Amino acid sequence: MAKTPVTQHFGALLKRAREAAGLSREDFGKLVNYAPSTIGAFETGERFPQPSLVKAADEHLATGDRFTMLYDMMLLAGDVYKEGFRPWRDAEREASCIWTYELALIPGLLQTEGYARALLDDEDTEVASRLARQEIFTREEPPPPTLVALIEERVLRTLVGDEKVMREQLEYLTQATQRHVIQIVPHGTRTYLHLDGPFAIATVDGRDLVFVETPVRGFVVEDPQVTLEVKRRWDMIRAQAMSVQQSIELIQEVMGQWT
Repeated sequence: MAKTPVTQHFGALLKRAREAAGLSREDFGKLVNYAPSTIGAFETGERFPQPSLVKAADEHLATGDRFTMLYDMMLLAGDVYKEGFRPWRDAEREASCIWTYELALIPGLLQTEGYARALLDDEDTEVASRLARQEIFTREEPPPPTLVALIEERVLRTLVGDEKVMREQLEYLTQATQRHVIQIVPHGTRTYLHLDGPFAIATVDGRDLVFVETPVRGFVVEDPQVTLEVKRRWDMIRAQAMSVQQSIELIQEVMGQWT
């Protein structure tokens, strides 16, 4: 991406903090799992900072939450979310439970950086914004939400990026089953409700909200009758899903095919 005054400012502060800590780019890169050249791109403003870098910078450079606060301001200033999605992003931040069903892609809350980059044409700001959504799982207040994800089997077998991206994504998905409930909806299910498209349900302050996605835009629904119908669909789809253990075994099997 092209340099902007905002990314250059962030990069200059990062470089100053790194040098103050007596670390070379190579030393700092080892601490935060980035190559020295990538650290250089962050410091010159050529790359938009990623959530993993921001968190690690505050931790290893003893800057408190300075970079985290600056990063949040950068996301707000360059909000890339479509208008219809913004209410849902806010709901995720407060939700106690999230149920998501995906027909064609790995859910955004479970995507790796490589997978997100492939989907978003390597646009740093959009990738950072998508990955930042996953920070709800490490928040302290309110407590992290419970996540239950139903994912169509075809998602595991659809190439996004290249084989390496898919292998890393499925490996990450397997690891995520230790923290979240992830179930695969296999080919040949006896209900066709799942073909209507992806959706998600969130519980916020005791009330349920639904996010429905269309090819044109997404929108949030709060109507009790609509949420009840969507939850009924969720129950019917989940009834056809594999168990968690069966799902893990299938993910691992398909992961082996991406080698």
